[in-house]
Amino acid sequence: MKTLDELDLDPIMRSRAEELLARCPWVVYTSGRRDLDAQARAMAQNHVADPQAYLMKTYRNGKLFLASIVEMAPVDQRSVAKVADAIKAVFIEQPEALKWKHRDGTCVDIRPLEDAFGEPTKQGAEVVRFIQNCPDTVVFLRREGGLRRWHWECRKAEPVSVNI
Repeated sequence: MKTLDELDLDPIMRSRAEELLARCPWVVYTSGRRDLDAQARAMAQNHVADPQAYLMKTYRNGKLFLASIVEMAPVDQRSVAKVADAIKAVFIEQPEALKWKHRDGTCVDIRPLEDAFGEPTKQGAEVVRFIQNCPDTVVFLRREGGLRRWHWECRKAEPVSVNI
């Protein structure tokens, strides 16, 4: 569990995350803003959990990441550290390969509140309803590449300009 300060969120996302937490105190935020290392590690963990589909279903250019993983970690593709290194290498060699929303703090991941069948619990349904009715919500996913991951993205705050 991370505190809102640890999540380092964009102002709009932070405000909405605070609102949700006030209304649904059982919400657990697991991730907010991520640097390159943290993003590569998160992608690697999800790839290891679902090596057949996660990258291809989640990212427009998933083939690029898969090729790097096979090339750099051909023997041990179940190692999160080795897969993360391969993904990070793609980011370094081709910075335009992926623009991830966690980089700018406009999204959070929430521990899913689901029953054994993958349906939201009563508390989960309340969270889903809040997010779906939030006017700043851009995307809400209950699955990423087939994995149970609740991902909530809000619009980015406009830069403040000062006219003197």
